[in-house]
Amino acid sequence: MTGRILKHFGGMVFFKHLLIFASYAFIAAVVAVATPSTFPVIDANLALVIGGLVLVGSMALHEVFARRERDYSTAQRFYSLQQAYMQLKEDVGLVRRTSLRLEEALVLGPDGKPKNIGPDMDKVVAEVRVLQSLIEQLSTKRVAEQKDEEKAPSANGGTRVNGTSLPTRTIGREGPAPIVKPLDDEEVLDYVRQGLRSDRIELYLQPIVSLPQRKIRFFECFSRIRVDDESMMFAEQYISIAEKEGLIAAIDNLLLFRCVQLVRKAQKNNHNVGFFCNISPHTLMDKKFFGEFIDFMADNTGLARNLFFEFSQADVATRWEDIAGDLDRLARLGFCFSMDRIEDLSLDFGDLARRNIRFVKINAGTLLAQRPDDVEDEAEEEDGEGVVEALKQGLNDNDIDLIVEKLEAEEDLIELLDYDIDFGQGYLFGEPRISRET
Repeated sequence: MTGRILKHFGGMVFFKHLLIFASYAFIAAVVAVATPSTFPVIDANLALVIGGLVLVGSMALHEVFARRERDYSTAQRFYSLQQAYMQLKEDVGLVRRTSLRLEEALVLGPDGKPKNIGPDMDKVVAEVRVLQSLIEQLSTKRVAEQKDEEKAPSANGGTRVNGTSLPTRTIGREGPAPIVKPLDDEEVLDYVRQGLRSDRIELYLQPIVSLPQRKIRFFECFSRIRVDDESMMFAEQYISIAEKEGLIAAIDNLLLFRCVQLVRKAQKNNHNVGFFCNISPHTLMDKKFFGEFIDFMADNTGLARNLFFEFSQADVATRWEDIAGDLDRLARLGFCFSMDRIEDLSLDFGDLARRNIRFVKINAGTLLAQRPDDVEDEAEEEDGEGVVEALKQGLNDNDIDLIVEKLEAEEDLIELLDYDIDFGQGYLFGEPRISRET
């Protein structure tokens, strides 16, 4: 069928060029015949020469335009083949990663038959099911993106600009450096799409240490998009734009899945550290994915001692009732939670404990603000200290650990140690570094 179609279109192209040739050959013949009668000074032989020149010139122009048409057609076909190749490469990569996970669990015995077909295989099947759900989500989004791109105006039609740029602080990091130049929305969106399509969503880890010993006890997981081998885009730069375009859920879900893989490898290597993985509102409200993820967690309850799911104070206050059933399932499976981005220190400690929140993260600046440096009224200073002490006592009474984040100066740490805080996180103890376990 395809051969007949190609043959049909090939015949049409040949007929078109034959018709063009006949047209200018006819014009050349008319010039050769009509010139002597129109211009008596030109004899028949010279008229034939002029007609021949018209024919040759027309043939040269025909060849030039035909070559341009062929070049354009070839370029179009090459572009289509390149797109098909990239899609095939992604699909092959997915199949390869999935098969490797299957091979890890499916160990063959001496007789060449699989000997691990019990719980391990069930775990891998559950993992593949979650991954398949994520890939379907990305594929659906990719189709929508292609349709949007077809309808989108040209680049000259105007681009909304948000002037987004990253903090220029460049403390030494392992891996690519941050992008510090301003980027408009379209540039950021292109990087996000390329990151999803080309598997460039990187997992970064920042240590959380016990105090005052400063021994690493946990890591917090972050996602960043690798633009190329030399540059990286932080979440602060792309998250708002990805939210507008409906891509943030795919990024969050991919980060969540990689956290699970990281914890599994850490346990396999007997690394007794915990990992905090933030669950965004987009993931919480994605009932299909989050439901399948909880099913997956039900087959991997051994991860509970090293994996802690984190929510913002705003999400706990406004969204908890909507997703309480799912979170109760996770709690019954042995998983506990952390609450971060705390702005209101008037916490209901008993309510936090009932929700199985075992960690709270508070900005160092928020705690230091409760203890003014320069006050004339000693009673005011004591009241400030009393707020922090009451906070710490309430947390202790309900078996909730306090993690002070964004600690960057020794003097701040020394001042906060008076409150017997449990853990610290910030550039003072280590900046986020790319995970080498994924």
